[in-house]
Amino acid sequence: MKSSICFTKVKYNLLTSLILVTASLGSNLAFADDCIKPKTKKIYNNVGCLYQGFSIVELNEKYGFIDKTGQEIKPLKYDRAYEFNEDRAQVQLNDKWGFIDRAGMEVIPLKYETAGYFSEGLAPVELNGKWGFINQTGQTVIPFDYDHAISFIEDLASVEMNGKWGFIDTRDQKIIPIKYDSARSFSKGLARVKINGKWGYINKKGKVVIPLQYESASDFYEGLAQVKLNGKWGFIDKTGKLVIPFQYDHAYGFSEGLAPVKKSYKWGYINKQGKLVIPFQYDFAFGFSNGVSYVEQKFEVFKIDKQGNRIAE
Repeated sequence: MKSSICFTKVKYNLLTSLILVTASLGSNLAFADDCIKPKTKKIYNNVGCLYQGFSIVELNEKYGFIDKTGQEIKPLKYDRAYEFNEDRAQVQLNDKWGFIDRAGMEVIPLKYETAGYFSEGLAPVELNGKWGFINQTGQTVIPFDYDHAISFIEDLASVEMNGKWGFIDTRDQKIIPIKYDSARSFSKGLARVKINGKWGYINKKGKVVIPLQYESASDFYEGLAQVKLNGKWGFIDKTGKLVIPFQYDHAYGFSEGLAPVKKSYKWGYINKQGKLVIPFQYDFAFGFSNGVSYVEQKFEVFKIDKQGNRIAE
């Protein structure tokens, strides 16, 4: 799973749900300003950005894929679809998930209750209420022993068993004990874990490198992570040193040297020294991508540059 979440332009009534989902993941939040969509003769309700050579399209609540020339690889028939990873894409039909290849062939039958994306040759899938991992031919590689499982990242996957989380490798060896109340995937060698309502960070040997003391914590972006303590957000480095004090009502991760932060119900941007470079004036603010960010002000969403100047559409 990607550490940041990018969106193309969305309607205002979707903003709240996107923000809530991202906050729950602890990710940074950015609009993709470099979205490339294929030109199509056929008119779709929705056309996604090109990713690994394909775009997801939707028409009359049915999903499928088009290539970069705008051609459908197969007729649209699925209830849901996700992007390709390692030449496989998750698709859903009649509440069952499976996988198609780049030719649109159903290479793994649609029989799973849930399916994650392929990473490091394996994908987590749920069958009869239990999770395991399959390979690209659909063969079960890690048995369906877990209550939940997340795709492999940096050679390890977080798994849940009996209400506790830990990490396994691709051979199903328990590399980090299943003892945490929650555990997020590894990112740049560190993983966020929670015990008794407090978050901290461990390395791949399971050693606590930043104490479990925060009310919330994110992954590291550009060397810093936003963390919450006593109801306020600040930023730490990978040694756990506090770099930017706990003073914000909310914060997202750094991108292109700036981070959106919230104070007194308004959002602005700070640099890595904690200096306010774009004033607190927005109702919401997204991260920067290619020198551009989207902000919301008085129910209007528009672009700004890194000096806070509005960019004409």
